[in-house]
Amino acid sequence: MILVAFLVGFRPEANVLEWFQIVGLILLFSFAISWVGAVMGLIARSIEAVNWIGFLMVFPLTFASAAFVPTASMPWALRLFAENQPVTQVIEALRALMVGTPIGNHGILAVAWCIGIIVIAVPLTAYLFRNKISK
Repeated sequence: MILVAFLVGFRPEANVLEWFQIVGLILLFSFAISWVGAVMGLIARSIEAVNWIGFLMVFPLTFASAAFVPTASMPWALRLFAENQPVTQVIEALRALMVGTPIGNHGILAVAWCIGIIVIAVPLTAYLFRNKISK
């Protein structure tokens, strides 16, 4: 995606340290979401079910976030959800790091969300895997 952004004219202002933070946050978020995918794979009974579960999880988190529009333009209830979910925090942190604006508390909240997801998803995956193997 970054290469496509360069091709269409995006020029980030991040320095070397900020690029390390960007890559680190992307890797941490990917790791966290991968564990959620593992949970979904263990819960679902078929490949189609995994696809639907993934769609139902990713769709609201992505489209009800700051990925496409500013949260200030959203209705109150949607804005409340969008501003307090992991995708918005990660996107806002990455956006701030890339364009050189203040990151605020988005970086800390993004990392906290990722760690929280990992802390819950890893033991849950292990539990579900042990139960599935023992059957």
